[in-house]
Amino acid sequence: MSDLLPGDHLCYLYESERERREVLIMFVRQGLDWHEKILYVADPPGFEGLAEGLRAQGVDPAGYVESGQITVLAPSSLFGTDRGFDPAAMIEIIEDETEKAMDQGFNGLRVTVETQGVLKETAGEHRLLEFENLLNGFFPGKRCLALCQYHSEDFSPALFHQVLAIHPAVLAGNSVHRNPYYVPPRSPEAEGDAMPDVETWLERLGAGEGPVKAGGAGSSGMVATLFRWEYPEVLEQYLDELSEVAVAILDRGKNILHCNRGFLRLLNQSNDPGGRNLAEFLIADSLAHLPFPPPGAHKKTRLNFLPTGSVVHTLNCFIFGTLQGYVIVGERIMLTNNDIVAGISNLTNELASVTHELQKKCVALERANAVIGKLAVSDPVTGLFNSRSLMAELSRAVSLARRHGGPLSLAVGGPDPLTPARTHDRSEETLKDFVALLAGSCRKEDFFACLEGGRFAVILPHTDLSGAAVFAKKITESFVRPAASETAENLTVSFGITGFAREDTPENIIRRAATALDEARRAGGNRVEER
Repeated sequence: MSDLLPGDHLCYLYESERERREVLIMFVRQGLDWHEKILYVADPPGFEGLAEGLRAQGVDPAGYVESGQITVLAPSSLFGTDRGFDPAAMIEIIEDETEKAMDQGFNGLRVTVETQGVLKETAGEHRLLEFENLLNGFFPGKRCLALCQYHSEDFSPALFHQVLAIHPAVLAGNSVHRNPYYVPPRSPEAEGDAMPDVETWLERLGAGEGPVKAGGAGSSGMVATLFRWEYPEVLEQYLDELSEVAVAILDRGKNILHCNRGFLRLLNQSNDPGGRNLAEFLIADSLAHLPFPPPGAHKKTRLNFLPTGSVVHTLNCFIFGTLQGYVIVGERIMLTNNDIVAGISNLTNELASVTHELQKKCVALERANAVIGKLAVSDPVTGLFNSRSLMAELSRAVSLARRHGGPLSLAVGGPDPLTPARTHDRSEETLKDFVALLAGSCRKEDFFACLEGGRFAVILPHTDLSGAAVFAKKITESFVRPAASETAENLTVSFGITGFAREDTPENIIRRAATALDEARRAGGNRVEER
């Protein structure tokens, strides 16, 4: 799940409430850690289960709800029980919440939607699919991503196909996979009828478009489910029409039960092989080394068939394990001996060129990694450590304080926010002056970092709350800058400070100090508040 990016639209199929809760806790915590706003669309009982799981991991969702980083919206209260779920109105809400998230300084919006309630409504399936289609049109270019939750027992095989076809990506376990069954909507100007879903999926599989990450049991489990539901009634309807894609269905003994014309060409047969074993048509000993997967899994491989004259037949394919046996779907490749010799020569030349380019890219990558490594732990404007570094250092300090019993305090502060009378605060020069004063006031064992919104945090080990107050007041008294005119105000700073209690978590400590800073600024600024 660490690969999620803005614009991702994921389908999450779950079988149990425990499984769903574990995934949602991971999804929400990652959003909080990445400073994204969370929009949870569900009736209150659904969120309570998630909140309970977060609290069990030491994360209090109430503080995030109060601060606005977590928003819970109940469809029944948004649209009313008589009106029902409104797809277009829901898109407008997500668009508004995305804009609010960016205005509030968050890195983006992370949405998750429970679909159980919508599916129970009259025409719920139709409204839900309309909403999913609208989401695909909304996401490009937006700082927003969505996880749509579907219980595997809530919908029919027909709806299952439509749900798969409408989601570009799938969450399986904790891995994100590109969905090989996703069917991009055709433009209204496209000629002819829409291609049937099964045919589209098989063509995409034949082109080698499988999951992004190998080994994810969830996506291949859906393949097995597809063939379990559709074979043979629907699948056989399309097999013989796909001459450029080779498709075969095998039993557990690897005997060929059925295949299309594309696969017959590989076998050098004109008629259905009638239950003959696949091993009869492959180069000797190759079958024993093939990765035939168990039900619910899949493997990508290459099958080498017996040559016909000077022509070598090869199949780049996926092998899917099903309850009945195996399904092979792939692309045929035919090579002559001259093709092979010419190909080896071309590969040798290309390898030399690629090796040279690879060396250049390695150097560029090393330089980029050095820059990224610095950006990952530092603020690009001030050069100080950032919030990620602060969280890591505060976690270490909390562990030491809890183990040895010593005092620990945290101060969060910075130049007071803009008012009509202040016209020059938070300028680059002002921030540099403040950072210089902060650095000069800290001890060797103190740790300070730059947070969002022009705020700074200082970890004060071996310092109780009274010592933290002395530290903060010294800075507030030293930093006052004279007004530019008689009608303007002096430029001041404020601090919020808090001490460590044994049951504290780093998140709670930061939240208390930030709340104290907000109270100091609401009281007029140029002061220190304790919590």
